Amino acid sequence: MRTDTTVRDVMHREFLGVSESDRLSDATALLVDEGTDCLVVVRGGEPVGRLGCRDALAALLDAEGTNGGGDADGDRDELTVGSVMKSPLPTVSPDDSLAAAEERLVAEGVDRVVAVDEGEAVGVVTAGDALAAGAPRTGDVAREAVVDDRSL
Repeated sequence: MRTDTTVRDVMHREFLGVSESDRLSDATALLVDEGTDCLVVVRGGEPVGRLGCRDALAALLDAEGTNGGGDADGDRDELTVGSVMKSPLPTVSPDDSLAAAEERLVAEGVDRVVAVDEGEAVGVVTAGDALAAGAPRTGDVAREAVVDDRSL
């Protein structure tokens, strides 16, 4: 990995965000439709929480199980993202080094961080993004490096 790589260089500028007031059933559909396991919960543009697929599923199952024989769909439709969301993901600045973001991922035990600029979420960096940015490249440059290492 290049030492001058920043969060801005690798962050996803388009990420999935929902509001606290969104219905949990709609957010769950978004998780499924987009094939992701986590949504950033924002208030305005500020990240205030996260909704993981396990949290969403647990809440939906609880609503169904505690229904007492009534209308399970009605109970589920009343749930909001805000009633289920967990604490916000760790944040980094877009100008932080990618190494700093990697340290944050490891230290916090999470698989993604939110890039925040002037209080607003502007991107997301996943552990996979960090790995890909540091992975050796294929092609002639990678082969030359292997050949040069063997001649030492």
